[in-house]
Amino acid sequence: MIIIIISYNKIKIKIKIKIKMSDGINIDEFRENVKDIIESNLYENQIPIIPNDHTFKRFLLAYNNDVQKSVKNYRKTIEWREINDIGDISSEEEWDTIETNKSYLNHIKDKYGIPLEIFIYNEENVHHIKDKDNFVQKLIIENEMYYSKYKKMNEMGMIIIYDFRKLYYNQVVKYIQYIDSIKYALYILDTYYPGRGREIYIIGVSYLFSKIFNMVKEYIPNKTLNIINMYNYSKEELNTFIDDIATKVEDSQLFVETLNL
Repeated sequence: MIIIIISYNKIKIKIKIKIKMSDGINIDEFRENVKDIIESNLYENQIPIIPNDHTFKRFLLAYNNDVQKSVKNYRKTIEWREINDIGDISSEEEWDTIETNKSYLNHIKDKYGIPLEIFIYNEENVHHIKDKDNFVQKLIIENEMYYSKYKKMNEMGMIIIYDFRKLYYNQVVKYIQYIDSIKYALYILDTYYPGRGREIYIIGVSYLFSKIFNMVKEYIPNKTLNIINMYNYSKEELNTFIDDIATKVEDSQLFVETLNL
């Protein structure tokens, strides 16, 4: 907003002018390059790739507003979905499976009504990544269901929390054993679901966690690294984490109680 004050015969007139600033995102150019996809009307029910400005912006931001690379990956994503027969997943049976999955706590919602994706890393859940293909398939179904059920996720993304407070040495060894599964999952999510994470919080950061993180860091895009917030397991750090996220969730008390903070 620009404020202009005009003085005339000792009378001051204040004029407020609102100027809409461009975010510099080349959505028009992107749209022009995928006109054939838009006009085909084939993907209107597939929210992660629905041809609208929110989707185009997600892909552009993932590739630093490079239209050529963004369009190429958008088309690559469509091809990947067709090869793997990923369509409109909306089965209530599949959703119920996700809702009761002990690896995730997704009944807590942010201020936009989008569930938080909370991963609890402990001995009980390490077996979920043992089978690489099955592990990634579950992640794909989960994300498809989220996009389908919570349409605003395509515009806003979601808050993702990784809780490593109960990750002990013997479990670290197991996670390192299945590191290829983690790398593959990171590749699938970052390549075919760009912008799914609005903010990422990692709690329980320790030397043990650092060993895993340093092994997968090179597979995480810089844009994703820039939205990661880390906290160790001290009471002071966890209180800071609570303060940082309290205004971003619907029910901060439920959030604190659920994560036993």
